[in-house]
Amino acid sequence: MNKYTFSHNGINYERVTKTAARKAYMAGSNVYVQACNLRPFSMWTYPAVFNRKQAEEFAIDEIGIRNYFDTSVNSFEFYNCINSETGKYAAFYMED
Repeated sequence: MNKYTFSHNGINYERVTKTAARKAYMAGSNVYVQACNLRPFSMWTYPAVFNRKQAEEFAIDEIGIRNYFDTSVNSFEFYNCINSETGKYAAFYMED
């Protein structure tokens, strides 16, 4: 994983691993997901925001909420990480 840090509107963001993103998601923090070759918050793309508190209304039980992160990441990769230009996998970002 390449380490990236950048700022957008005065907020610093740092690239994290999928494990760290899952832990932050379970804790209720915002996790920003973007295709690995694209820069988040650019003029052309904006990352997807995953937040457990927003997902709770869609999940039926605790197991569904826990698995919702993996399901969301898999769906994101299927639709957005489609070629070598955008990247073949998702990158995760969190606020510093």
